[in-house]
Amino acid sequence: MGAPSVLQLFQEEGFPLGTVILASGMAQGNPLLVQILVDVLGRPAPQVPRMAQATAVGAAIHGAVAAGVVDGYREAAARFGARIVRTVEPRPAHTAIYDDLYKQYSALSKSHLIRRAMHEPNRISPAAKSLEPMPEQEGES
Repeated sequence: MGAPSVLQLFQEEGFPLGTVILASGMAQGNPLLVQILVDVLGRPAPQVPRMAQATAVGAAIHGAVAAGVVDGYREAAARFGARIVRTVEPRPAHTAIYDDLYKQYSALSKSHLIRRAMHEPNRISPAAKSLEPMPEQEGES
């Protein structure tokens, strides 16, 4: 629930929220995950690139700007970036469900007892690793 938390903090502090930009391999390789993220955020992603290796291209764009090969990010994106983009719109019914779930998550995460219970398995796990495996029964292989 990291992205909604970040957006919430920005909004609470009066930080203006701009466009949601999704530019990674996920954008091309996992359209369902992109749709879920847009639904969770409740904001459209107007320029999701359709290109292979978007993350590598993004790194190359940063490198081109840093090396002075181009005058800035706008020029670098025009020269090296995706030629085809698509817009992903949030589905209001899905966004409403995610909003409700986020409110529940936020309320639960403020409870000291629940946070402690969520971390308790981490304390138990190291001890469990030292347990002997159960011996095999006759006839089992």
